[in-house]
Amino acid sequence: GDPSADLCMKAVVAIRERVALPGLRLHLHKRIPMGAGLGGGSSDGAHTLLLLNDLLELDLKQQELLDLASGLGSDCPFFLGPGPQLATGRGEVLEPVSLDLNGLWLVLVNPGVHVPTSAAFFHTPSTGRSFNITDVLLNEPMERWRALAPNIMENHVFSTWPIVADVLERIQRAGAAHAAMSGSGSTVFGLFRAKPPAFEWPTAYSCWTFRL
Repeated sequence: GDPSADLCMKAVVAIRERVALPGLRLHLHKRIPMGAGLGGGSSDGAHTLLLLNDLLELDLKQQELLDLASGLGSDCPFFLGPGPQLATGRGEVLEPVSLDLNGLWLVLVNPGVHVPTSAAFFHTPSTGRSFNITDVLLNEPMERWRALAPNIMENHVFSTWPIVADVLERIQRAGAAHAAMSGSGSTVFGLFRAKPPAFEWPTAYSCWTFRL
């Protein structure tokens, strides 16, 4: 692709506009699928900022890094810190959320289709509905999260790529306490209270299982 469009290179350019940098060679070993709704590119850009700041001892403060990350993309600031966060504004206003998922099992399944982020947003109209998602996550059981705080991008993605809807249905049938499409897709995730069964997926799919 075009190097100037790469978020890692954009991160280098953004820092270079503030401070002098030595000659650099970057190698990205990318394992997160593209168009998967997992923030792979955004996290690459954010961690390039963190890496350069650390290795080159640039002493950029957190707010400076947030400003730089916001210039790379709306969800890049999210990846500068660990843990769950509530993102508002266009994604750059972050508030930590004390959500504890320890002991749960997480299943991620990518069916091998690329969902363009821009298309998912373009085909997702506003519902006009307002609710406090933090209240839902902290005060409601996981089994009610899907009904109370749905990912409405699923409507367009499921109708255009039915294979994604099929993945969600299979994860739900396997006993997930909560399941949804991740971001703009095409990855689907499921949260299980007990160890999930061993899934059998077509070879084009990618599946990861984690104990949180």
